Amino acid sequence: MKVIRKALAVVAAGMLSIAALAVPAQAAQGDCGTGNTCMWEHHSYGGGAVSFKHYIPDLSLHRLTNGKNANNVVSSVKNRGTSEGTCLFTGAYGRGYSLRVPRGGNVRNLANYRYMNDTISSAYFDGYKRCG
Repeated sequence: MKVIRKALAVVAAGMLSIAALAVPAQAAQGDCGTGNTCMWEHHSYGGGAVSFKHYIPDLSLHRLTNGKNANNVVSSVKNRGTSEGTCLFTGAYGRGYSLRVPRGGNVRNLANYRYMNDTISSAYFDGYKRCG
């Protein structure tokens, strides 16, 4: 009987560990470290996030903090860079439509900008690639 109880306890502990891993991470606006640009999948800095210090030439190669693919899902952004603006592009490698977010700036809802909501595929600080 002791062996069965121990086995059940091990199985239960394993299931709790798996359940804990399944909870998606959320990134609040305050989670964006100094020197980074952070982008979130929902407006007002909600849902999963991805951040960078220099550039992300192809968001399809990155995952948000909640595990979703980062390409074409960004709806809000904050530039906490220390000296440069950030350029968001609708195409990979700095192609397509662009939007510049100045140093210290943020966009709560990219739906307010034509062609930008849920279409971002690359992002760069100005020192690496300027907006078109």
